[in-house]
Amino acid sequence: MKLKSMAWLGIAGGFVGAAALVSACGTSDNTSTSGGDGACGNAVVDVGEECDDGNLNDNDGCTQQCTKGEPTPTGSATAASSGGGASCGNGKLDPGEACDDGNDVDSDSCHNNCTSNAPKTCGNGAIDAGEECDDGNMVADDMCTNLCTKPKCGDGIIQAGEDCDDGINNENMGMCPKDCKNPSGPASSSATVDPCMGQKTFFGVVSNNQNPVMTGSGIASKWTYNGLEGVQAGNAMCQAIGADHICNYGEVVKAEAAGELAMIPPNLTYWLHRTNKDLTVLDPANKTCTIDTDCNAPGVLAFCDPVQKKCAWKAGAGARCNDWTYPTGHISDGEWFAPTTSNNAMPGTGVTKGTMVYHFDADSFYDGVSGAHLCQNNSKVGCAGGCAGAPPRAILCCNPTCM
Repeated sequence: MKLKSMAWLGIAGGFVGAAALVSACGTSDNTSTSGGDGACGNAVVDVGEECDDGNLNDNDGCTQQCTKGEPTPTGSATAASSGGGASCGNGKLDPGEACDDGNDVDSDSCHNNCTSNAPKTCGNGAIDAGEECDDGNMVADDMCTNLCTKPKCGDGIIQAGEDCDDGINNENMGMCPKDCKNPSGPASSSATVDPCMGQKTFFGVVSNNQNPVMTGSGIASKWTYNGLEGVQAGNAMCQAIGADHICNYGEVVKAEAAGELAMIPPNLTYWLHRTNKDLTVLDPANKTCTIDTDCNAPGVLAFCDPVQKKCAWKAGAGARCNDWTYPTGHISDGEWFAPTTSNNAMPGTGVTKGTMVYHFDADSFYDGVSGAHLCQNNSKVGCAGGCAGAPPRAILCCNPTCM
């Protein structure tokens, strides 16, 4: 019918056709009449018609009789008096309706008069009172949540396009930004429960770089494994036993405080991987400062911690034995630690924190040239000793970082 109407509009007597076109398309309420052919479905509101949307679909606001609204579903002539209305059957929960499943089956969970034929339960496939949607399942992160609400930021469920959702949607009270976008990336699960709860930091020990899953005496100052060197080799060794990466200093402190390191072999000493992003290591002398030069001393490259206003020790290549890529025989620094119960802990030359004795290097600089930055013995508090001649040390491996 729509094609017939448009053909008529194209006849040479175009003035009347143009008027009809304006009437059909130039108004927003579809109440104007025109000189059309009078057929419902021609997309022209003719005399006697309340509307004409050009189709014979009953459920789009204009019926196939060209009257406004939707017809009462089959078998529910008394719908208006029994809870349903003119909109019953449109698939939307309108005022006065307990449900609306958009069909004319009277024996399913929603009657044809839009009264419920089933317990008002989310997941029954019918839109019951208080529900925004009901897709008949209890999947939380699809287009209708398991609470029968449409997905939105702040519902406590991480949906597609969200990095986090703590169900609070208030940056001053929750852990997730109010736009559910986390600058650090997607969260591992819904933040209504702490995603790190129960997650252990420490995974295991590597003491043999020839076969990480076998025990050994430790890893020398040059770490090698499967053609890799240094930190990359260490991470690969950790991954070979099912861990994720070398534990850094901050993770060691966290794992120790949680009691996770109670069972590590006490007869071994352990390399300490400290980076500039790790927890601040304050000088045991507890010296206060205002600027970095207050902390400098011959052979020591300390800095003034801007928050605590105390001298602290930097992490650097020397502190990591130049990332553990130098063969034995050179003189450099290498930070390490051991349990206080170990005969090798040397508590008198280290810093005791919890159940561990840490041997930090107050001078973490090494360039292989300058003799002012060598640390060749353990006589100075915090001095880690030279990598050259140092006993092989084991490596602690951690699970993926959980913040």
